[in-house]
Amino acid sequence: MLIRLIVYGLALFLAAASIAADRGRYVDPRFGFVIDIPSGYAVTQQADNGDGWNYRSADGKVTLAVWAQHLGGKSLRTEAAERLEWYKGDGWNVTYQRETDGWASYSGLKAGTIFYYRAVALCDGAAGYFVLEFPEGLKPDMEKPTLRLVRSFRPVGGCASAPTVAPAAN
Repeated sequence: MLIRLIVYGLALFLAAASIAADRGRYVDPRFGFVIDIPSGYAVTQQADNGDGWNYRSADGKVTLAVWAQHLGGKSLRTEAAERLEWYKGDGWNVTYQRETDGWASYSGLKAGTIFYYRAVALCDGAAGYFVLEFPEGLKPDMEKPTLRLVRSFRPVGGCASAPTVAPAAN
């Protein structure tokens, strides 16, 4: 019985480890959020203060920026609306927009490139963000990865210090 329990526990551990190895996880303890990074994405840049990372897909066609910032007393809705106006002013045709007090999402198109912007309210008057950009022709292929990013992008407990190491994005 004990052997069977050990074998079962080991099998569960190995299954969980293989799932975790499929993609990296960005955890920001200072601002208190987490997001799963798709497999094959490599870090291309880190913010000087450690509060953001840029990634690129293995084929170089998709970019993902993840960061957080203090809102300076603004609400998430106000900050997100300002960001939306910036996108419009930069020539993006915004095709989707949705805001709540806890999150905002926008998507649009410019010169054959699609962007997807997501913001979530965090602790201590801060917000976390990700922006995904990819060629319009990849839209069907990017629906599931985008949905996985949205579902995994969430606040987690506590604020501590900025991350010092990028997640191991495969």
